[in-house]
Amino acid sequence: MPAKNPSVATQRYHAVVIAVLDFQIERLSGQFVCDGRDAIREHFTRQQAQADGSLEKRRLSALKALLKATLKVVRPDFQAALAEQVMKKTGHVLEDFPEWGGRMNYDEISARGRGTKGYSEVRKIIQPDGSSVTRVSVMTGPKPDRLEEQEAVSPDGRMRVMVTQYRMREHASTSVTLITPVASGPVYSVFEIRPDIRATWIDNHTLRVDMNKIDPVNVCYHEIRSLGDTIHVEYHQDEI
Repeated sequence: MPAKNPSVATQRYHAVVIAVLDFQIERLSGQFVCDGRDAIREHFTRQQAQADGSLEKRRLSALKALLKATLKVVRPDFQAALAEQVMKKTGHVLEDFPEWGGRMNYDEISARGRGTKGYSEVRKIIQPDGSSVTRVSVMTGPKPDRLEEQEAVSPDGRMRVMVTQYRMREHASTSVTLITPVASGPVYSVFEIRPDIRATWIDNHTLRVDMNKIDPVNVCYHEIRSLGDTIHVEYHQDEI
């Protein structure tokens, strides 16, 4: 008996899921590439393979769940362009899918966040000329046992690097986060509180990270590409 072909609904959902993921890859790939690895592209490519597998197995419910999860994280300023691209590629109207109505409503999330009990944290920001200013941030959610942040601005003011010491009960970490004009992510982190870790800018495209010891390491990258920018990370171990 010949294998049964996927239903029209299954093929319809598959086409839309692939088009949505293509859109995400086109818009978000290359924003934060760590030592040659583009985790964003890899993530959406894996989801496309998952969608292909669901089509082969005729799993309509799995495709519906994947579409819902994918649409939920599409940025609000991308949604109109996404709907237009899906229409051009597939002939389907996103508004006709119930999953479109379940996407993230940022206005509602912001309103809920404003009603959540919060606390304030003071952040020290090192300016390109070596001076420092303080910034008070209002945070929501449970207050950690420890949260210390120091931030340094690149000489041209386009990028920032932040060193964060964080502890919540038994979970602790110290991380160095690079913030570019289009994305952000960790370049170095360890699973412990490390006040000795410091990050400074050598120039607009070179970060220097100093510490007393280099291990144990959770994340350690040496080159970050963010669209047209390339940032090199140098690690220096202090002599103690």
